[in-house]
Amino acid sequence: MADVRQVLVNHLRECRQKCGLSQEKLAEIADISTQYLAIIETYCKFPTQEMLDHLTEALNIESREFF
Repeated sequence: MADVRQVLVNHLRECRQKCGLSQEKLAEIADISTQYLAIIETYCKFPTQEMLDHLTEALNIESREFF
């Protein structure tokens, strides 16, 4: 069974792709580095609540959609 981190990251990636955004473009909109977003999407680091807030705002979605 996938853990919470995997579910969150998989849904983050899916939402980003559904919006037609590259990692670079989402990072720009969310005002974070592309490298940091890549680290999150490769399960190397779990985003903080503040980071999730930036990402959900940039994707124009509710944070519950990640789960």
